[in-house]
Amino acid sequence: MVGLRGMFGRRIATALIAALLASSLMAAPAQALGSFWCETGSFHPVGDWYGLSGTRCGGTGATDAEVHLRTGPSAGDYLCEFVFFWVVTGNLGGSRCVPL
Repeated sequence: MVGLRGMFGRRIATALIAALLASSLMAAPAQALGSFWCETGSFHPVGDWYGLSGTRCGGTGATDAEVHLRTGPSAGDYLCEFVFFWVVTGNLGGSRCVPL
């Protein structure tokens, strides 16, 4: 009986630890996978969503990326579902973007 009780206790402990880990992961806020900054750029409607273009940019990522436009009429922070960054030219294009 002692061995059975010890095995049952370990299973409960394992289940409790798994539940605590799962609840802590669900409570964590969503975070962008990428981050970019651009010296200037524009934010414009494209059908049912918005597009973004930037020049003189830097950063990393490709999906779910935050983009910060430093200057210009569209200056501000945006979250884009997809970002295309051309390292050679420093230009950036974002699709399915929303202002933050």
